[in-house]
Amino acid sequence: MNRQSILELIADLLEYPTAKLISDLKLMSVNDGYGIGGEIEIFIREVLSRDLYYLQEIYVETFDMSSKTNLYLSYHVYGDRSKRGGLFLASLMELYNKYGFNYNRNELPDYIPTILRFIAKCNNKCIKDTQFKHLISVLSDAIDKIRKNMPPGKSLHPPSQCREDHAK
Repeated sequence: MNRQSILELIADLLEYPTAKLISDLKLMSVNDGYGIGGEIEIFIREVLSRDLYYLQEIYVETFDMSSKTNLYLSYHVYGDRSKRGGLFLASLMELYNKYGFNYNRNELPDYIPTILRFIAKCNNKCIKDTQFKHLISVLSDAIDKIRKNMPPGKSLHPPSQCREDHAK
């Protein structure tokens, strides 16, 4: 798998679990394997060994019920300060528009899976953009915070390779 495919896969894994995701993961395994190895592949195999409702329960407990592990970047940067967060959201939309990235408007632009999909689509010009570099730095810090605050126990959480892959 190339960098783009890995980032898109990680984005999919960070979304609310659905039957389609499970089906796609099974199909990927049957067709050509994952070809990624490491923690991501271990995580996928763990996901596939679980019941969908269990995965959904863990997802809600982990990402929706805890502000320390939510998947909205502006919260990890600005907390509840909406004024500064609003400027951050506007700058993200500006960056997306600048590079022709269309995102799911049902989510805020700072939703981490959306950001990962944007990073996956970025070309060399985008990667050299100062605003893009700042986004990568802020995202790396937020992912570190999320990982450190993951609840112990039955949690299924994204692998550490997520941080390493988007930094490349």
